[in-house]
Amino acid sequence: MFYWNINKLKLQLINEGLSQRALFVYIFIYVMLCELATLLLPFGTQRVPDDINILAAVAELVICMLGLFGCYRANGGKAGQHFAERFFSIGIVLLARFVVLLIPVYLVVFALNVMVQATAPEGMKTIMEIAVHVVSLLWSAGYYWRSAVHIGDVARARSGVSQIGDVTVSA
Repeated sequence: MFYWNINKLKLQLINEGLSQRALFVYIFIYVMLCELATLLLPFGTQRVPDDINILAAVAELVICMLGLFGCYRANGGKAGQHFAERFFSIGIVLLARFVVLLIPVYLVVFALNVMVQATAPEGMKTIMEIAVHVVSLLWSAGYYWRSAVHIGDVARARSGVSQIGDVTVSA
C-alpha cells in the first residue's frame, strides 16, 4: 500500500497491478474519506452539532463500513475477483434505482417536516428530524445490502451463464 508515494504506486500498477485486497483497501479508504467529508459539511460554522446529528453521522459511517465489508465478502473476500468492476458498475445501477425510490419518500418527509417546523411544538420537530435521519440510514443500509446481494450473485455465477432473471444474452 502506498499512501504518499504516487510514483511507487504507479510502478506497481504498471508492473504488477493490485491484489483484490489492496484494491479493496484503496476503495474503502476513498469511500470512507468521501463519506466523512460529506458528513462533516453540516457541522460547519453555521450549525452547532447536536446529539441527534452526531449519532446519525456515526451510524452512517458504521453502515458504510459494514456495507463495504459486506460487498467485499460477497465478492469472495481476498480470493474474489473483479471487485472494483462489480462494486462500481452494480453500484451505479442501484444508485439510480434507489434515487428513484427515494424521491417520493423524501417529498413526503420534506412536506411533513415543513408543516411540522411551522406549526408543531419542539418535541414534534425533534421527531421529524429523527425521521429524516432514519429514512437516510435505511436508504444507505438497503443500498449496501442490495449491492452485496448482486455482487454475490455475480461472484458465484459460472462463466457461460446466458440468463439472469428476465434478461437473456445470446451466445
